[in-house]
Amino acid sequence: MNDKIEEKGILKAKEYSNYEFVFEKENGEKVNCELLFNFYLKDKDKNYMIFTDNTYDENNNLMVYSYYTSSSDDTLIPVTDNSEYNMVNEVYKTVLEKVK
Repeated sequence: MNDKIEEKGILKAKEYSNYEFVFEKENGEKVNCELLFNFYLKDKDKNYMIFTDNTYDENNNLMVYSYYTSSSDDTLIPVTDNSEYNMVNEVYKTVLEKVK
């Protein structure tokens, strides 16, 4: 799938160095986060953000979150649809391979 993503021109990730922001969770807790990269999917008209709060799960894996905004609204919305999540995960893996 990685080649198909690149062939369709949907992998237009912007890398940021030390791009930090405060994210407010649904419970009102504010968390410092770091943007890893973002990309835009023209066919869905969505801007995706992949970021971390620099915490780790019980297996010592970095916690990474994916949210999106539409071009008409800047509200961050979590990716919850399974097929959309799988697509974002493939893009994430592709970017990770390119920066190794």
